[in-house]
Amino acid sequence: VAAGVPAGWRYGHKTGTGQSFNGLNTGFNDVGILTAPDGTRYAIAVLIGSTRQPIPACQKMMQAIATAITTTHLR
Repeated sequence: VAAGVPAGWRYGHKTGTGQSFNGLNTGFNDVGILTAPDGTRYAIAVLIGSTRQPIPACQKMMQAIATAITTTHLR
């Protein structure tokens, strides 16, 4: 199971990672579709233009977005 996506959910995504230079990360992106067990679909796009945060922190933030969607689904 992908990070942030619980069992029973399906996901498909396409990353688009740019460059890292002197501590600046640019173009760290991911778009995808999460499908809930009941068939509800969520389109997600995360586009980080420029940040000094390390790439693992960016990945963790993206995972948090997926977790937020799956935990609030149909509440």
